[in-house]
Amino acid sequence: MTYCIAWKSKRTVYLISDSARTIENGSGSNKLQKNYTSVGEKSVHSGNITVEEWLHKQFRVDDKFIITYAGDVHLAIGIVKNIRRCFNHVQPLAAFERAIDSVRNPERPTDVQFLFGIREDDEIRLYAYNLNDDKKIVEIEEDKLVQIGSLSDSIYSEKANKMYNAHIRHLNKPIEQFYQFLTFIQSFGIRNYTLEDGAGGLYSGLYLDANGVHWVDDTSLIIYDRNMNNPSEVNIFFRINYFVRYDCLVIDSSHTNQREFFIDDEDNPIFNSKELQMKIDDEHHNLNPSVISFISVDENILVTIKTNGRNNNIHFDDKNEGEERLTVPRSNFIKLLKGEFFKEKGEFYLYWDEILS
Repeated sequence: MTYCIAWKSKRTVYLISDSARTIENGSGSNKLQKNYTSVGEKSVHSGNITVEEWLHKQFRVDDKFIITYAGDVHLAIGIVKNIRRCFNHVQPLAAFERAIDSVRNPERPTDVQFLFGIREDDEIRLYAYNLNDDKKIVEIEEDKLVQIGSLSDSIYSEKANKMYNAHIRHLNKPIEQFYQFLTFIQSFGIRNYTLEDGAGGLYSGLYLDANGVHWVDDTSLIIYDRNMNNPSEVNIFFRINYFVRYDCLVIDSSHTNQREFFIDDEDNPIFNSKELQMKIDDEHHNLNPSVISFISVDENILVTIKTNGRNNNIHFDDKNEGEERLTVPRSNFIKLLKGEFFKEKGEFYLYWDEILS
């Protein structure tokens, strides 16, 4: 399955989704391709299903239409293709209705759900399709969180709702809402093993406002835990850098030790295209992140830094920059949590709460 969430503030619609795909073993292409996700979760390959990191589930139809999905991958991609075909002829909502009508049949359940945002007549709107297995299109009201997929009726859904209502919806800046919640949702798979529930891998997102579509900024995600052999130190793992170019999600991970490319449509001729990969590699050999996120494995701490755009290479000690694991004095780590270690780096967001437990 998958896990996708969306919400709408006064002038912005936000979409976040995971990158896992689930295949029933015996259905054909069920060979395990990756042993681990980019954030270190062990892929599932049981007697019945295979779950692994594989897909970029967000689509930018154009600068006024964004969409994500849960359910049947090929069906969902086919519907999005139909939306694109209709888009130049009708308004955005009508394009979705036409696309979904091409497969909506009372005798054959449509095994797919959508969350999508549109800008129409200077209004930003959020919609859900098939939210209650009823094949209906419903508009989601402002400041209401909506969730689809395999975690949408679970303890994680409860935590997401609690976090949103207690904290996220009260933040004034759209980028604060987006990046704090993205880090929070990513922590589910890192602090728990959600891949066996059909959701996990890297979470990414995009949002729509009056200025158009905004993909997630270039991000460094750092996962840390306490060094149990020496409690005065903290082990820092540089897990992944990721960014979006040409609507393609690019991931550099210390777990896979390679750069991976995920596009929203695996039937697209540029999927895994060497030409596209070379183009992105040439243009973006090194990442200078504008967002740095920290997630604790064993403490209820999340840190997100929206940087000021300067050189944001991260150094905690005198070890080589390229090392994936760094041992950091506990005193420096506490300074980091207080916002002192990244002084003048940019806007600093810290969340530390029982909601994470």
